[in-house]
Amino acid sequence: MSFLRLLKNNFYFTVAAIFFVTMIVLSSFGEFERQLIWMFNDKLLHLFAYSFLSVLIYLGLGGHLLSRIALTFFIIAGLGAIDELIQYMFPARDPSFDDWLVDCLGGIATVGLLAMIQSFFFPPQTEDLERDGD
Repeated sequence: MSFLRLLKNNFYFTVAAIFFVTMIVLSSFGEFERQLIWMFNDKLLHLFAYSFLSVLIYLGLGGHLLSRIALTFFIIAGLGAIDELIQYMFPARDPSFDDWLVDCLGGIATVGLLAMIQSFFFPPQTEDLERDGD
């Protein structure tokens, strides 16, 4: 299966990229980040942000269910690692392995929920299974 076939709908990836870059830029402002953390728990912010990214990436991918789950998780883990590595460049931010773990948790929990919803409400049709086997 080619990578281009997996990229079924680029709209979702565009929104995900814009959200990720916006998240990185806004969090680079120390005062803005402190205000957010004061209002919400830091880990909760990570969980919801990466859950939202997971939804966008999962919806943008095509292909078999297991490949969508795995690829979404690996993309989320990579984006979370990039986020934490970027934090080294900004003195107001503190990179944390725990934050990356929460990013991954948000990703895998969301993808698992989406996969269950898809399997239950939108099971693959017989002709889809035959076409994918070719």
